Amino acid sequence: MSGLEPSCVSDAFRRGWARVRPADDHLHLLSCEGNRIAKATTGLVDWYANTWDTVVSRSTDEAVAFIAERKASSSARAVRRGVVDIAASHSWVGSALPYASSDFLAQLVRDLLAESIDELHVHLPRFCATSDLGIGFLGAFTGRGVSFYDDVDPQWFVAAVEEVRAALKGVNIVVTYGAEQELLGVSGMAKAWTDRGVAGQEGQDFGRHAGTWIHEIKRNLPDLGSPAGVLHVRSGSAVGRSDAILAAAKPFAGVGGGLGFVFDLCGAQIWPMSEFAVRSGGGDGVDLSAELAEYDLVCYVTGVIGESIPRGLTLVSDYAQEHGVPVILVAQSAGLRRGDLPRFGLAGAYEVLEGNSWSSPEDHNMCAIVDGEELANLAGRIARTWGWE
Repeated sequence: MSGLEPSCVSDAFRRGWARVRPADDHLHLLSCEGNRIAKATTGLVDWYANTWDTVVSRSTDEAVAFIAERKASSSARAVRRGVVDIAASHSWVGSALPYASSDFLAQLVRDLLAESIDELHVHLPRFCATSDLGIGFLGAFTGRGVSFYDDVDPQWFVAAVEEVRAALKGVNIVVTYGAEQELLGVSGMAKAWTDRGVAGQEGQDFGRHAGTWIHEIKRNLPDLGSPAGVLHVRSGSAVGRSDAILAAAKPFAGVGGGLGFVFDLCGAQIWPMSEFAVRSGGGDGVDLSAELAEYDLVCYVTGVIGESIPRGLTLVSDYAQEHGVPVILVAQSAGLRRGDLPRFGLAGAYEVLEGNSWSSPEDHNMCAIVDGEELANLAGRIARTWGWE
């Protein structure tokens, strides 16, 4: 929620519930939607700090980065995950064309690889201030200064993707994002910008050049390897899809200014952050689907719900329905109508700031910070309504 890290949200809700029903048993799993909740944070660092053993900062002036480490349950060896949160530093809100180079990411990834990581987690914003189809990242990673508006060179692009894949061999790559664009794929990226105030001609020029890149890349994608290679990537919404056209039109292809498209080709597992948080058991590896059988009520606490329902909420609702457990949505601001609740598998919905649907998930309004005590008071109300003996 605005101004509240995930652990603060959990603490406030737990505190408010305990005032009314102190004897209840709770299972608190931290979630993270991945949208900015303050000027330079998405809550991702807090999420890791409260679910992994150690978090050591590797941040630079250009992006938030860190090493997270914890003991694996199946081994005495610790797992090391390098994390880069681009959404914290490069989310775009405004009306100026969000074109800039993504070259800064290359050195961050190389630095994390030098620390013998087992896994790489890159978190992308829905709309990125450094949108260039990932060309800058690939150019810097391969030592060639290529930019988005250069002449299209699909052979170089193919070779660059292969080089990144080779460098990341043996590293499990996870890419997350806050929310999907309403217009799918890379082609929908520029149109979404113009809907948010970017000059039409600027957006169209970017879109045309991006289309040229995609068209030429599509023609050269067979060079990227065997059927077991890049075209059969693992992603949250399209496992095993091998059509090159679909690669550029997937829901996440345009997130991060096109970095979603590039990392998809590099073989990353790609998820909405809220879904990734749930599937990883709140970061603690808890099997939520099995745990819900032991509980009487689920409260899903989140920030602003704008154009779409968080995938994490959908997944939790599905798990809960398997066991007949009611789900309550607690949002900073949601704007849902009572008739919408059954469609989303919800038994009830509450807003911390009732009637304030003043922002979308990628906005951050410093005047609309949620007070933890307001959330605690709401939790108490819910406990009185939904608690039973």
